[in-house]
Amino acid sequence: MKNKLITRIRKLISLAMLLAVGNTTIAQKSEQRFFEQVAKPITTKGWIDFKESNSLNPQTLFLEHPEMFGLTALDHMEQIRMKTDEIGYTHFRFQQYHKGLKIIGAETILHYNGSYLKSMNGYIAEKIKINSDPKISAELAFITAKNSINAENFIWELETEATSLKEFIKDEKDLQKPTGELVICRKDWNGTFTNENLTLAYIFRMIALPMHESKEVY
Repeated sequence: MKNKLITRIRKLISLAMLLAVGNTTIAQKSEQRFFEQVAKPITTKGWIDFKESNSLNPQTLFLEHPEMFGLTALDHMEQIRMKTDEIGYTHFRFQQYHKGLKIIGAETILHYNGSYLKSMNGYIAEKIKINSDPKISAELAFITAKNSINAENFIWELETEATSLKEFIKDEKDLQKPTGELVICRKDWNGTFTNENLTLAYIFRMIALPMHESKEVY
């Protein structure tokens, strides 16, 4: 009886593995067909040229075809900028979020020539799954960030100096004690956007005195 149960479990595991492989193959073929229909052969990593016959909408591309770009239900592409240049091209810049956290450096720009989506370039963290629970508190991260800077003082500690700098600072939040933002970033800044190379981090914009010691600290 026990041997029969073990055999049945093994068969179920094997079936599950086969189904997983099958689903992956189907997804890959679907992605391949999609790009064959709408894009020219990719010759440069991080850059895609689209065919003139495509009817893709740059503002809804990632909502309508998320899986084609390696996005899962845990990802979100937010349009952060739109600009039309002197020759009539409109450029849409998107920032990728995973579980609501910004992925530093994972930005993509779509180039629309007024008639069709011409091209896109940038970086997307494909098919990732990152643990979004930080191991340390924001306050401890702040203390660590502060101690890493060789500064005499910080602007939020000096009210008079902070007031005098208001006209030179774009965001008045920079004059206040930074609260930090939990983000996802690469361990190796020159590396890839993979699970192995991505990690959680707090980012603090530290305005210090002397000013040349000011920096963003992760």
